Amino acid sequence: MFSIKLPIQVERDPKTGLIPCAACTQCCQYVAIEIDTPEDRKDFDNIRWYLYHPGVEVYIDHDDTWNVVFHSRCENLQPDGRCGIYETRPIICRDFSVHACEPNTGEPAEKVLLRSAADLEQWMRLTRMDVRLARQDEARERRRQRRAEARAKAGRAVEGRHPSRPQSPAAGRGTKVARNGSKVARNGNKGA
Repeated sequence: MFSIKLPIQVERDPKTGLIPCAACTQCCQYVAIEIDTPEDRKDFDNIRWYLYHPGVEVYIDHDDTWNVVFHSRCENLQPDGRCGIYETRPIICRDFSVHACEPNTGEPAEKVLLRSAADLEQWMRLTRMDVRLARQDEARERRRQRRAEARAKAGRAVEGRHPSRPQSPAAGRGTKVARNGSKVARNGNKGA
């Protein structure tokens, strides 16, 4: 498996009681990117696609933020666990605190960890997300049918036909047909 998860079996610093960074290097073994919270079947299908790739996981953190994780070792991590560019390391590395990392807090970063498409399917069943998506699909289909019916009705009206009144072939040529069948000129006078 690509991920390094608790418990990490290393000795803690006797002064601080913390696991030193060089003994752990967990944060140097992956990249996590926040993603939009999935809302529809297409979004969940994209997540399923991520999970088909080795070394990729998706997690939901304790703030309900979704993240995709790429397990990839930093090229600057030295064999002894130290950073090869420590003095010029990126800001994200500088901001990371040994006091807040998983091994030292004993708390996983994620509330939900999805390692495979099967994990995603199970999570969707447990949270009834699959039922919600089915309802979304049904509602979307009803809206599509209503729009199609409205377009069909509008199409009949555009053709110049009102569904309850058939038109005369003479209509539109300067005359119209009165209800009694006689022709009336556009100016309102009775025609021939």
